[in-house]
Amino acid sequence: MRHTFIGAAAVAASLAWGGAALAEAPTLKFGTTAPPGSHIAKWFDAWVEDVNKAAPDAVKVKVYHNTLGNTRTIYDSIKNRIADFGWFNPGYYPGQFHKIDVTAMPGVILKAEYGSVALWRMYDKGAFGDEFNLVRPIGFHAYPPGSLHTNFPVTDMASLKGKKFGMSSRIDGEILQALGATPISVGLFDFYQSLQNRVVDGVVSQWTAFQPFKLQEVTKYHVDFALGSAAALIAFNNDAWKELSADAQKAIMSKSGETMSRGLGKFWDTVADEAMNEALKTPGHQLVKLSAEEKAKWYKAIEPAFDEWRKTTQGSDEVTKALHAQYDAAAKAVTN
Repeated sequence: MRHTFIGAAAVAASLAWGGAALAEAPTLKFGTTAPPGSHIAKWFDAWVEDVNKAAPDAVKVKVYHNTLGNTRTIYDSIKNRIADFGWFNPGYYPGQFHKIDVTAMPGVILKAEYGSVALWRMYDKGAFGDEFNLVRPIGFHAYPPGSLHTNFPVTDMASLKGKKFGMSSRIDGEILQALGATPISVGLFDFYQSLQNRVVDGVVSQWTAFQPFKLQEVTKYHVDFALGSAAALIAFNNDAWKELSADAQKAIMSKSGETMSRGLGKFWDTVADEAMNEALKTPGHQLVKLSAEEKAKWYKAIEPAFDEWRKTTQGSDEVTKALHAQYDAAAKAVTN
């Protein structure tokens, strides 16, 4: 009898322990490529804290900055579930994404907030088709537009002729060629050294890169000409998302979707404004203003840079119209 009682008690304890284990909230690995302690790392830290407060019994998130993959591998880390979900830029994966490159069109996205909201709404309405079917996006964001930053004076298009520019995307390279410059493929993390060592005379960059990469130390002239933007997203491994309970998914999406997209867009707009103001207060720095005629000349010159994208991207006209419409709607809603 004693042995029977002990055995029954052990089984009961085992079942109770197993039930508790099954009920325990899963801890998800969130991978970013942000340097720990950077402004964007802190933004994601705060977002994770909010998610963890939303439904602590349903899901927990632990963030890993610059650990589970770099800018060129984090997408694969998500697909292979090294990270349950993560933040990545499609531009670092040539040939795998096409429609999202619509953000690179100059003069369309001038504010990251409106561009970010537009991207989420486009995704939500199916504008990107099956482009992201290997992962499950929970938020998009656009960056503020890029521009030319140089260590030589810029007066007009002719002053760019033959000058070497660091860039990190194919479309930026084609734009530079159309303007008469020589594009050099350089990763963002190598911009500083390339400028410092005069490997390049300038770079195509958003202002958002200035503070973390100290580009104000190796540039002087900043052309007030809005080039294209770029997009990034936060996406789940498909299986990791499907395995979550309905409560866990609800908690995550309560802090994601359009809310997350708008928040990230506002964040990047603020970072860009602060970086520009800080750089322009530094002695020797100059904001180069182009005349209306010169700007029109530049835009006309770079128009053919998107011919190949239009020809090779199915539905390019529709996705272009969608971006314009959703961007304008987002901007109008804020200004009204």
